[in-house]
Amino acid sequence: MLSVHNKRGWRFWGLALSNFIVQYHHFLIAFVISTFISQFVGEAALGIVVSGASFIMVLTLLSAPSIFTSFGTRHTLVVLGLLQILALLGLSMATTELAVIALYIIQGVLTYAMFIGVDLLVEASTCREADTGNTRGLFLTTSNISAVIATFTLSLLVVGDQYSLIFVSAAIALIPFILLALYVLPPISHVSAPSAALPSSVITALRESATLRAVVGAHFLLQLFFAWMVIYSPILLHDYYNFSWAEIGIMLSIAMVPYVVLEYPLGLIADYWLGEKEILTLGFVILAVAVALMAFMGPASLMLWIAVLVLSRVGAAMVEVMTETHFFKQVSTSDPAAISTFRILRPLGAVVAPLIATLTLLVVPFPQMFGIFAIIMVIGIPISLSIIDSK
Repeated sequence: MLSVHNKRGWRFWGLALSNFIVQYHHFLIAFVISTFISQFVGEAALGIVVSGASFIMVLTLLSAPSIFTSFGTRHTLVVLGLLQILALLGLSMATTELAVIALYIIQGVLTYAMFIGVDLLVEASTCREADTGNTRGLFLTTSNISAVIATFTLSLLVVGDQYSLIFVSAAIALIPFILLALYVLPPISHVSAPSAALPSSVITALRESATLRAVVGAHFLLQLFFAWMVIYSPILLHDYYNFSWAEIGIMLSIAMVPYVVLEYPLGLIADYWLGEKEILTLGFVILAVAVALMAFMGPASLMLWIAVLVLSRVGAAMVEVMTETHFFKQVSTSDPAAISTFRILRPLGAVVAPLIATLTLLVVPFPQMFGIFAIIMVIGIPISLSIIDSK
């Protein structure tokens, strides 16, 4: 087993590169998929489609730990990568509403399953809990560098409302991921087998630990933010304020920079100096303010929108690395169900956020629904204050 603290060998860095690639392929798709789907189902039905599809993803991913245990993490990642390439190529050629929705669900399930597999390998490669913030900060940083590059790529590949080239590019990106899974990733093929009691043990742990409930709640709010921004901010900028995809790609790539700059040092700070609570609380304050500004800015200048988007990601970066660090200090590779449950919060956020938006749109215009969402982000402040620091 690799020691992240002093033996970051070539397999570890191969794992970091694999994480970069799978995240890059995800972000290529994430910021255009809602606009792409809305061409087939319409804006009014978009929330229902995304929410329903995400619910199916959650149900499917409940079996992910046992699949990785039964067939081996590396081997499963290879199969997932191959299936994802086929799904993305199918999306690039889809012309009917049914085909688009079905392939959207399939690629979502495969994507989140790959996330879980990489998580299991990262956790299995971390020997010392004291290094968790360091390691998670590093992997979040590689993920966020991939997001910066992916969003900038959008400005080059999307022409008008044609998205096929994005799906093909995401499929091609997975080829080196498959090769890395075959030949480079750490040789930890099987995680500890989850017993039938593991899911109930997760529920028991949540009942018994107030701080664990708090960090899971905070992470879920963050997933709501991610889902909301991915689904609705491109529509707001493109359809309501008439920014081109070239401009949106530049805006989003710049907005991702705080993740790259902040998360790794914040992970170190959480490990060795401050703890998680203070940074997490401040992150939610910044998030709430930034999202509230988005509700009332209107068609402002490109630079002003960039500034607000950057501010929102500063808050999100603080919340993300602190929730990841605090959670993974309390679990290990022997807790595949706990890790899977934590990761299922991401598609679960994509279930809940569109439902909130759909209901909100019944009473307020599209831009102002961001104000309602800002109020939801405020809930993260008292949740964060209830966390017991690991320092």
